[in-house]
Amino acid sequence: MRKLSERTTLATQEISTIIGSIRSGVNEAMGSVSATIGTVQKCVTRSMEANETVASINTHAHNAISITEKISLALAEQPM
Repeated sequence: MRKLSERTTLATQEISTIIGSIRSGVNEAMGSVSATIGTVQKCVTRSMEANETVASINTHAHNAISITEKISLALAEQPM
């Protein structure tokens, strides 16, 4: 009986150690996931800002083309 009790105690301690290791691994994984989420959110924000900048450049480029065309038309109408 004593041997069984000792083995049960050792097995219980071993299981507790294993559970502690699993918990530690899960906590580390959760920390990594949280850090990754933060990085992804920053990347999404920067991508949206870049998209807005490109849209603004596109608008200004179209405005420049329009002004250039108007200047070209005005010059073509000038008597030589």
